[in-house]
Amino acid sequence: MKETGKLSFREKFGFGVFAGGYNLVYLFKGSYYLFFLTNVLGISIAAAGTLVAAGAVWDAVNDPLIGYWTVNHPNRKGEHIRYSLLYFAVPVAICYLLLFTNFHVSDALTIIIAGLAFFVYDTMFTFFGIGYSTMCIVATDDQADRTSLNIFRSFGSNIGTIIGTLACFPLLNLFGALDADGNLIPGNADRGFFIVAAIFAGIAIFSSLFHYFTTKERIRPHDESQHVGFFQMLKDLFSYAQFDLCTVQIMAYNVIILIMQSVITYYATYINGSSAMSTTYLAAYLVGMLLSTALLTKPLDNKLGHKKTMVIGALLFCVSKIPFILAPTNMICAIINFAVSGIGGALLFVTIFVYYSNIGDIIEYRCGKRMDACLGTVSGFIMVIASAIATEVIALSLDKAGFDAELASQPEAALTTINNMLGWIPLALSVLMLVVTIFISIDKDMKKMKEAQA
Repeated sequence: MKETGKLSFREKFGFGVFAGGYNLVYLFKGSYYLFFLTNVLGISIAAAGTLVAAGAVWDAVNDPLIGYWTVNHPNRKGEHIRYSLLYFAVPVAICYLLLFTNFHVSDALTIIIAGLAFFVYDTMFTFFGIGYSTMCIVATDDQADRTSLNIFRSFGSNIGTIIGTLACFPLLNLFGALDADGNLIPGNADRGFFIVAAIFAGIAIFSSLFHYFTTKERIRPHDESQHVGFFQMLKDLFSYAQFDLCTVQIMAYNVIILIMQSVITYYATYINGSSAMSTTYLAAYLVGMLLSTALLTKPLDNKLGHKKTMVIGALLFCVSKIPFILAPTNMICAIINFAVSGIGGALLFVTIFVYYSNIGDIIEYRCGKRMDACLGTVSGFIMVIASAIATEVIALSLDKAGFDAELASQPEAALTTINNMLGWIPLALSVLMLVVTIFISIDKDMKKMKEAQA
């Protein structure tokens, strides 16, 4: 029942390039924006956390609305998704720069400007992200190609993550924003962050255009004039239990990554005494993820199938937290935590997105309509709500524990809170992922669909 041919290396490479640019800006923002608000702009941790959480709630609101609009408004070529790569690359880059700009105004006005910039950026980035989350669904319906394509995306994502996280402090140092101990220099840090953000925004524009000109949107609705009602769209998606289970998976996965991104710089700064130490921990995570992507993901997926590979990924996430929980201030245990998380994260990334691609086909078979853009944005709605809650929990927990960015050393309660954010909370979410995986049966549904079509 195959409708599309094999993808070329050039097209798969284009997916990897865009995944790199996308994750470059996404991970840099996720890893350093909260830190930028508190330690560069001087916003309190409670206000900064509330601002980021409010922006995330807005992102959650606009996700399904933009997905609904995209499904029902193809361009003149009949494309629902690919054109977003062309139209929104530059607007996203401009808004990204605004996030990391210090306008040198009063504290109250700084918060207002930061909030407005965050809201506009999130709206633009939702359109931009449609290409990232759903082009893999409409490029091919070949199972082997979908796995291979997501491995390329995983490689690209890792490279983007490496640049977006590991390159930050070396670049800040290059532009004179760090002192000899690797900590920010007041007055220079805002200029350094702005230059780094400008470089990353330029890379994002290039990667988006490269992807646009190397890929094709092959899978189209059988009824080109289809119109999907908003509430019918939600009903069709959430009535399929496997979509709900996969949404929980991707939600838990992204919350774990968000917590790690947001807290790791605080951990390095106040547990180790050097903000630049966050580079070491992120390097451990990324080396684990790259090695897993290159050496483990495809062999395991071919031998064991998607579901068992996902189980192994969730188990590795669980195991990685145990040494850290036992010795949270030990650098070796921290490195093990991040490295093993990276290995498990690669397995989860590929299998989750292959399943999402398959869900698009199954829902079309069940309901007679393609809702690929909605598939990504509606699941994003749930994920962003969870991320907003996680961000607010981080901010309020640190605030309650007495965290103050102006203090050279933090209260013991704040240090314990930071350790818990990297240990116990990710462990609980990893256990949730493991339990949910048991009930996933998308492989069986795909088999039944193929048999019925035959």
